[in-house]
Amino acid sequence: MHRFALIILFASIMAPTSLFNFTSSTDIKTWYIVDDVVMGGRSSGTFTLNEDGHGVFAGNVSLENNGGFSSVRHKLDNTPINGATTVVLKVKGDGRKYQLRIKANARDYYSYIATFATNTEW
Repeated sequence: MHRFALIILFASIMAPTSLFNFTSSTDIKTWYIVDDVVMGGRSSGTFTLNEDGHGVFAGNVSLENNGGFSSVRHKLDNTPINGATTVVLKVKGDGRKYQLRIKANARDYYSYIATFATNTEW
């Protein structure tokens, strides 16, 4: 099972604006998993809070039945980030690469995509 933990996501404008910060009391019901099973694949993912209050995305990716993805998603409230030049993720992972996908508008078909590597340190 592969693990990936996310602590905080914020965009840097003039002063950092926190978009999401996990704590031990965070309600994660608004975060949801989308796996390749929507297209016949066999991957599976979960999203939980650990004892330290960090969001933990874990699962298995299967290439069977033309599968190959598992994702955790969240719709943020409309947050003005005009002038933002940087997105910062504080993550701890399993050494694999992951993708961050952001849409300018929830109805947009395309996302802005950045791939990042993880390791076992924050």
